[in-house]
Amino acid sequence: MSANGQLQNAIIKQDLEGVKAAIADGADPNNQIHKGTNVKTRILCASTVLGLVGLFTSDNTFIGLCLQKGTPEILETLIEAGANSNKKILIAQSSSKNPFYETTPLLYAIHNNQTDFVRSLLKDPKIDPFKKGKLLLTFSSQNTTSAPFDHAKKKGNPEIIKMLEDAITNYVEIQKEQKIKEIKKEYEEKLSELGINAEDLIKPSKNKKEIPEIVKKFPTVFNPAKKH
Repeated sequence: MSANGQLQNAIIKQDLEGVKAAIADGADPNNQIHKGTNVKTRILCASTVLGLVGLFTSDNTFIGLCLQKGTPEILETLIEAGANSNKKILIAQSSSKNPFYETTPLLYAIHNNQTDFVRSLLKDPKIDPFKKGKLLLTFSSQNTTSAPFDHAKKKGNPEIIKMLEDAITNYVEIQKEQKIKEIKKEYEEKLSELGINAEDLIKPSKNKKEIPEIVKKFPTVFNPAKKH
């Protein structure tokens, strides 16, 4: 059996050590299960192999499988091994026109009140707590698109809501810092083209030259003439 096959079986059996062994043997945590199979095979996989009609399809990710058959510890192990927690998972539904819909792992866990899985997903610094996904409305064949926090408020789980609030705050701060770094790098390159050292503009110097007009338009991280 391939390493990916071993990983799939270990997740279903909730065998944490088996998951670690499969990854050590070369299993790809981002591999899609039965990738490229047709709709009929997907339904067969969902109904006969896992007994999860309405939940699981092939062409799914290991994270998707873990949310339905695994444990939070296995989920964290997959993410630590490089599994993409933002990649959407496929969910089977009773609709001849649209037998499957895509949603995010986070939204799926929120929808099913899987508090421990939500906690494990939010430990991933790369997860996007704003990423939207689809949901299947009860007694309806129409899918609705929702954001994680909005859906969490509808579900009313206070622990999940608090975790999302904290995660969103951290995510915004990280994105802000990343944007500042990108802007700084961009303008350092522009200053270099002008023969100007960015440090000379940031740190006061007795021999500091007059600030060129073009530099005065730069963000405050470079232009001491501008106040924060």
